[in-house]
Amino acid sequence: MKNLKRAGALFLVLLLLLLYGATFFFAVSDHPSSGTWFRVSLGCTIFVPVLFYGYTILLRVFQKQSPSLQRSSKIETIIFDVGNVLVNYDWKSYLDSFPYTSQVKEQIGKAVFESETWNEQDRGLLDPGEYIQQFVRNAPQLEEEILQVLSNNEKTISVFDYAKTWTHYLKNQGYRLYILSNYPQRLLEKTQGDMDFLEYMDGVIFSCQVQQVKPEPQIYQTLLEIFSIEPSKAVFLDDRKENLDAAAKFGIHTIQFHNLKQATADLKKLGVE
Repeated sequence: MKNLKRAGALFLVLLLLLLYGATFFFAVSDHPSSGTWFRVSLGCTIFVPVLFYGYTILLRVFQKQSPSLQRSSKIETIIFDVGNVLVNYDWKSYLDSFPYTSQVKEQIGKAVFESETWNEQDRGLLDPGEYIQQFVRNAPQLEEEILQVLSNNEKTISVFDYAKTWTHYLKNQGYRLYILSNYPQRLLEKTQGDMDFLEYMDGVIFSCQVQQVKPEPQIYQTLLEIFSIEPSKAVFLDDRKENLDAAAKFGIHTIQFHNLKQATADLKKLGVE
């Protein structure tokens, strides 16, 4: 749009220069029709700027009367998922740090991190201890190993180096920032203190705190209502497509996060710089 405006302004300048040149040429010419052409070029020289000025005045009036059209596509709110967007979640590397056989690690992975119980604990309906017991019941022969793994499972989480700088920058640019993340209570208690980017958030919703999880629609409705977010002016960044598809049904712009460079480029396409 800026390039188009510059091109239009340049064309107008060139047109006026051409008209000025024509006016001068006919003013000094001794051609029989020079007087007529002089008046025509002089009239155009005066008429074109007046017409352009009138157009700009009408455009400004129209924009003032229709502010919703001006702001309809402007992003004011940025919503972040946490896992694999602002923090790295890597349970496989954490599990590999234990001196178990590959077979035992595979069994623990299925009993804990890949189990339905792991996902369900994001909802936070039960006490954290009850979820631990469910993990053990998934592989009772590995109770000791499972308890050992879970005792320090905060090591599955590490904050990305860019997280604080990025959110701080966007906050300084005037954007409203929010968190919408699936997160279990016990792990949140262990890792929330390390999430230094939270200080720049205008609001935070972790699934375990509202007993709702993505991609179920209720959690998006909760976010929009609690913080009075206008969906058409919001963008949601998440690494999971199913979570983004659910957000899009509410009219929220979405970006699937792969890495910082890609995400910032996609935000720029929406006018976020």
